Amino acid sequence: MTVLPSPQSPDDELAAERRRVKVCIEFENAWKTGKRLPLESLCGEIPASERLDLLVELVGIELELRRASGDLPTEAEYVCRFAELAPFFPQLLNDACSSHVVTAAAKRDKSRSLHDPKHSTSYGLLFGLLALQNNFINRDMLLTAFNRWVADKSQAIGKILVDSGAITIARHDVLESLVTEHLKQHRNDPAQSLAALSSIGVLRQDLEQVADSELTSIVAQVSSAPVEPSSDDTASWDQTTTLRGNRFRIMRPFDRQGNLGELFVAHDLEFHRDVLVKQIKEIHADQAETRGRFVVEAEVTGNLEHPGIVPVYGLGEYAGGRPYYAMRRIEGQNLKEAVTAFHQKTKERIDRGKKNLEFRTLLRQFIDACNAVAYAHSRGILHRDIKPQNIMIGRYGETFVIDWGLAKPVGYHFETTIPQPAETLNPASASGSPETVAGSIIGTPQYMSPEQASGTHNRVEAPSDVYSLGATLYFLLTGVPPFDGKVAHVLTKVVGGDFPSPTEVNRDLPKALAAICLKAMSLIPADRYSSADLMASDVERWIADEPVLATQDPTIERAMRWARHHKPLVSAVLVLALVLPGAFATIAVNREQKIAAEAGKIKAEAEKEQAEAEKELANEKALSAEKLSIVQQYHALIAPPTEAERGRPGWTWNRLSKLQEAADLDVPNRDSALLRSEMANCLTAVDVREANAALQKLLVLEPKSRDASRIAFSSDGRYLALGQHKTTVPIRYQVRIVDL
Repeated sequence: MTVLPSPQSPDDELAAERRRVKVCIEFENAWKTGKRLPLESLCGEIPASERLDLLVELVGIELELRRASGDLPTEAEYVCRFAELAPFFPQLLNDACSSHVVTAAAKRDKSRSLHDPKHSTSYGLLFGLLALQNNFINRDMLLTAFNRWVADKSQAIGKILVDSGAITIARHDVLESLVTEHLKQHRNDPAQSLAALSSIGVLRQDLEQVADSELTSIVAQVSSAPVEPSSDDTASWDQTTTLRGNRFRIMRPFDRQGNLGELFVAHDLEFHRDVLVKQIKEIHADQAETRGRFVVEAEVTGNLEHPGIVPVYGLGEYAGGRPYYAMRRIEGQNLKEAVTAFHQKTKERIDRGKKNLEFRTLLRQFIDACNAVAYAHSRGILHRDIKPQNIMIGRYGETFVIDWGLAKPVGYHFETTIPQPAETLNPASASGSPETVAGSIIGTPQYMSPEQASGTHNRVEAPSDVYSLGATLYFLLTGVPPFDGKVAHVLTKVVGGDFPSPTEVNRDLPKALAAICLKAMSLIPADRYSSADLMASDVERWIADEPVLATQDPTIERAMRWARHHKPLVSAVLVLALVLPGAFATIAVNREQKIAAEAGKIKAEAEKEQAEAEKELANEKALSAEKLSIVQQYHALIAPPTEAERGRPGWTWNRLSKLQEAADLDVPNRDSALLRSEMANCLTAVDVREANAALQKLLVLEPKSRDASRIAFSSDGRYLALGQHKTTVPIRYQVRIVDL
């Protein structure tokens, strides 16, 4: 009997295997639930080309299940149903009757391992190496997975990594797609794909320790040829390069790239560590000026030995003369990313204490960058491209100033506060470098100094880097660069110093920090900090709650700072002033008296300033509504009576009562003489004796009158006494003597 060949395409073969596995699982599950499915119906759903393979597998499972349940199957009952099984049945029956019973699941896994290319050694090795090169796993995870695979090859490397938690299912699917594309790129030849990976050479000794002859043989046969890495992003990731006597082996491109050079992750075969290799980009490789600048960058970076500058491990060139250098690999984020994340959190109103802590951490990292630049200045090196993107922050808080591609050796020391400046750095490669052409723009417009923006490079010195540090501090304080827009527009603004104050962008910003930023970004270089370390010291003063050099604090701020620095003493003074005011003078010691006097002086100055401010505010307000109402009432009371009022009986007494009420009002600039004259006129207008008799009669008729009045004359008739008794609460008596 002729057996049809299996599908030739790997994709078709995998699809067929999946169909067989699905049917086998369905068949076995039905058996476990007591339902026996006929094999004929199951095979009818499968293409004819796959029927025999499926039938062999199903019969093997059924024989094992029947033997396990105590049944004794015979060859005749199967051959009469499936004649094509005759050549295979003796072996199937032997496997089912074996003392070492293999479960259906194990048999199925074994079958899959024989047919599925994903269970092959080459595929597993390719899968693991690509996972390593893409930073999904580390070296130990990979070796652990291979040791588990050797113990049970029915499991694919990918599944082992997922089960151990080394990778997620999503990353597993990504890696499977990557393996497929990698194989297609190398004509579906696993050997060629493995040969193209640099990491297999790095791991060769470790992989040879895995106890599997097939794996050892594949690793030994695969060789990698040293080639210069390509700048093509689609190809460079799978190429390998051995540099400097086989010390550095290129593994993959780094996720950050520069303008002049491109970065690769490499492995240092001497110290078994990952490093970065930077090489000049291919588009600049044939330009003498850029090649020279690249070599100067390497020499400058390598000779600036400072904790804030990345150490260089080696400098060399490819066979074609293309330069490269190896340096420490920094894992972390740049200052721009850190500051952007911080300001995004502040919009979400994070805890104030946590916010202050993160803010001061960023300031200290900025200080570290300033100190690194100050060291470079002490060696006679200008950076000329300081910006948040060129300040890297490591995972453990270490800070580095990177990308010295525009660095300029000037051949002399710049002013710093470093007690003993280091030797001036004069890179040998810089001796033949051409001078920067006047009028050309070098640097990043948003952070470059006005002298750089105007192209006057003869004026670019240490204060130019200080300006760039100030612009970087501006970004840290506000979350936005000081200038924005198109390049030409930005350059015009930079030259004119036209940017908003930091406090206009961030109103919560401490004025002292804004003053530091503005001093560093002064339009005139002489008005800036003379060195980067002086600027760092001023920021440190603010962090320590000390006065800064950039500005003079107002009195109230000085008083508050003094109180913060003397909290125990201030607290003691306040307690004594509130609890023991009478005994304070006797129990206070001389030092406390001096402190209290100083505190009082500062407080008095602050209160004086506050009082003057309130006085100015009061002068702007004219008269209040209440005072205006009193003035209006006063003028209404003293207004001359109309003719109608004069014709009424007793109008003079009514008039006198209004004048008395007007006299009681608190009115500024009151005319007392007028009031006295009007009162005298009222008293002389009628016969007061007759009026007195009328009042007496009125009191008899209305004894419960709210107000009672009396009039009495002196014996000589010269003086008149006016008495008024008000029954309001409290009771009031009023007597006035009038000289007639």
